[in-house]
Amino acid sequence: MVIFYSILLSGNELILAQEQDIPQEARTRGIIFIPGAFYTPETDWGLAAGLLYYFQGFGGFDRDKPSSISANIIYTLKNQKKFTVIPKIRINNSEYLLSSRISFTDYPEKYYGIGNNNSADDYTGYTSKGIEAWLNASRRIYKNLYAGLNINYINNNIIDIDDTDTRTYDFLSSFNRKEILSLGIKFTWDSRDNTFYTSKGTYLDILMEVYIKEFLSDYGFQSYLIDLRNFQSFGKDILAFQAYFHFNTSGCPFFAMPTLGGPGLLRGVVQNLYRDLNLMAFQAEYRMPLGNKISLVFFAGAGDTAGRADAFRLANLKYSAGAGIRYRLSDNGINFRLDIGYSREDFNFYLGVLEAF
Repeated sequence: MVIFYSILLSGNELILAQEQDIPQEARTRGIIFIPGAFYTPETDWGLAAGLLYYFQGFGGFDRDKPSSISANIIYTLKNQKKFTVIPKIRINNSEYLLSSRISFTDYPEKYYGIGNNNSADDYTGYTSKGIEAWLNASRRIYKNLYAGLNINYINNNIIDIDDTDTRTYDFLSSFNRKEILSLGIKFTWDSRDNTFYTSKGTYLDILMEVYIKEFLSDYGFQSYLIDLRNFQSFGKDILAFQAYFHFNTSGCPFFAMPTLGGPGLLRGVVQNLYRDLNLMAFQAEYRMPLGNKISLVFFAGAGDTAGRADAFRLANLKYSAGAGIRYRLSDNGINFRLDIGYSREDFNFYLGVLEAF
């Protein structure tokens, strides 16, 4: 079965490598290949190809949520390269979940500095090369609630720093050949009716991680993440809301700090422009179907970064707003999307598949 799409989903991961859903007609096993192209302001145009192998899990098979192993590769006009493998294994009719992601990157990026007062015109180019891998093992403990252990590992190499400023060069080069390793606990509640295009339900992800210095880690710190999403239907219209919090203690290296912007969190804000130890963001989206294939969306969001959890100020919030159009590609909710977002920096547009959240 070969499916051709002209675009890939935001975040540069392939449609069927993203979450659990598989087309309704899926049998107990199969292979799907998806080539395509995508665009975001941070990557420019890019090409990608992905392969998904789905199969019956151990102890039972759910047609809508089978086990899978996927792989995808991307290349952009900015010479960014990334290869990712994503296994998702379900055991005993989803009583147990084993999931992982392993990425190999060779990625030119922009460093704007740390803080919430950076300029989009003042940055340093560099290339990040390395490996990122995480593993999660969870068990259902009550209805839609899962709990499990999480391991996250990043090996980071920073090269080709394009700056004559000694302080910036020395700062970035100090993170070359560094690695971090965390052990964490994760709780997930997921009552969404569809992970591709949710019309009702709640998703809550809570992750607490500890990075132990000298234990395969060059830095020691703690990280706390909360991702809350809620979806309400009003006839055929849908109101979606997300609250996202990511807090880190001192000692977190800059490449592991949370950032605002991009195709998912506050569309319109330049990705990586605002980076710090702590981040809070809120966004909402109103979706209006116009027939069976076309939908309009309107979205807005606000958020900020800060060096301390008690340093957030209402006056410093960054805002974004915009609108988009959706075209349905499949019966299970996979949409092509075009979004135009506006922030105080400029307008930015995004082409992709699947929703921002």
